[in-house]
Amino acid sequence: MNCPDCKGVGKVYGFGCPGFRPMELPCSTCDGTGQVDAAYVARKVEGERYRQARIERRETVRQCAVRLGVDPSQLSHFEHGRTVSEETLSKVREETVN
Repeated sequence: MNCPDCKGVGKVYGFGCPGFRPMELPCSTCDGTGQVDAAYVARKVEGERYRQARIERRETVRQCAVRLGVDPSQLSHFEHGRTVSEETLSKVREETVN
């Protein structure tokens, strides 16, 4: 499946040294391969759904993380489809079920 960030190219554009100039960089989502696996897509969809529900509750990432007892960065990673700790995953999923 094509990477959603680089559109299957494996490269993205950003700024880098020297001189903080535009340059082509390997995509960090797919590690430059241009492809992602089905597990990534599933994590991304689950995280987007959770984020949308959190926004509808008018809750910030920090407020939600405090309420759940997880690190705000872990919650952000979850919402963006990145890998998170089992503890964070279980707390978020437990809330989703209830």
